[in-house]
Amino acid sequence: MMVLILWSVLAGLAALLGLLRWRVVYHTRARRRVLSAACHPQPPLPPPAVSIIVAARNEERDIETCVRSLLAQQYPDYEVIVVDDRSTDRTPLLLRTLAEASRGRLKVITVTDLPPGWFGKCNALREGVAVARGDWVLLTDADCRHESPLTLRAAVGEALHSKADLLTMTPPFRMPTLWERLIQPVCVMTLMTWFRPTRVNNPNRATAFANGMFTLIRRPLLETLLRDGRMRNVLNEDIRMARLAKETGYRLRVVEGVDLYTTRMYGTFGRAWRGWSRLFCGCLETVPRLLVTLLMLVVYGVLPLIGLLTALGGAWRAGEGRSQWWWLGLAAGWLLLWAGQALVDGPVYRSLGAPARWAWGFPLGAAVTMGMVLHALLQVLGLAGTTWRGTTYRRGAVQPAADAPCAPEAVSCTPATQSPAFRVSDRGGGVFTRDRSRG
Repeated sequence: MMVLILWSVLAGLAALLGLLRWRVVYHTRARRRVLSAACHPQPPLPPPAVSIIVAARNEERDIETCVRSLLAQQYPDYEVIVVDDRSTDRTPLLLRTLAEASRGRLKVITVTDLPPGWFGKCNALREGVAVARGDWVLLTDADCRHESPLTLRAAVGEALHSKADLLTMTPPFRMPTLWERLIQPVCVMTLMTWFRPTRVNNPNRATAFANGMFTLIRRPLLETLLRDGRMRNVLNEDIRMARLAKETGYRLRVVEGVDLYTTRMYGTFGRAWRGWSRLFCGCLETVPRLLVTLLMLVVYGVLPLIGLLTALGGAWRAGEGRSQWWWLGLAAGWLLLWAGQALVDGPVYRSLGAPARWAWGFPLGAAVTMGMVLHALLQVLGLAGTTWRGTTYRRGAVQPAADAPCAPEAVSCTPATQSPAFRVSDRGGGVFTRDRSRG
């Protein structure tokens, strides 16, 4: 009987958390800003120059599609800059071919060394900004596919209309496999629990968020953030960028894109595990936040399924009698709670690119996400390393990844003392060689 009472209390707590979460989801979706190609059909007058920067490492699967979709943008004044960050696959060859065919619209920078004190992507962005000429800079990833030729026009128009200094856009995801539909929405929703757009868009709130897949930022602001070294050695440069910008009084804006661009974040389960663990580690940062996240995933995500199975097992063991009906009633309660969660989360799944029916799989996705959060917790405690862009990071130290053929030398997180050698294309297109270490 005590076990039945305990599970009844747990069901009540899960139901209370579900109601609170329903209120948050409803409030957030009611006030979200949905951006589409139709929102800003005409470019702003006068149109500010925009530099699009893509930091790419071993992106032979996606880089051609990404770059071609960027070169197809219908915007009066923009350039595309791709920073090839020590790639060891066919990425350099594909970029060279694209640059030669772009008629000067694509510039390619090839980073060959990681300078002391800098993490890979942060350094790649620094090198890209050094040759950018735009008033605004769009930071996007190689696994993004810009579905509309009006994506850049809509983003710039929205940033100017809302008087934002940094605008970030969340996308629908391409999730062709079963495991992606189970895991990706849960990971995204877990992260966004801490970074609600309504709070980010409120200048009176400290909550700051930026999505590295699509961040449009004023170039002077980005140059300042990169110049002072506060972003040189962070695992999540987008979140750090947003926090620093908001702390100094700049205006952030988060919007939800619907028909502008899509992305497939991770093509394999192994990459998803490493990638999401890094994101949880870099975004949540502290042990208390990670523990609270684990608790939320247990109570809201995994507990309804465990409670339902436990109640059904209890009814089967109880046989005929009053306790069996109590157990069956408890099972019905857990099932209703699970169904209510699926109804609440269904529209969110749909906006993320998965059919709403996949919300019924939330408990399974939550179980896997718990493992990723636990791995992130070990990383924060220094008990596990983080491999990112061919380099492994642990407790502030940087070392080459075991599986990276051309990994950089081991360095520690100290201020940079030299610039790397790199190749950069000129403004007329093509590629030439320049060694910055020689001036």
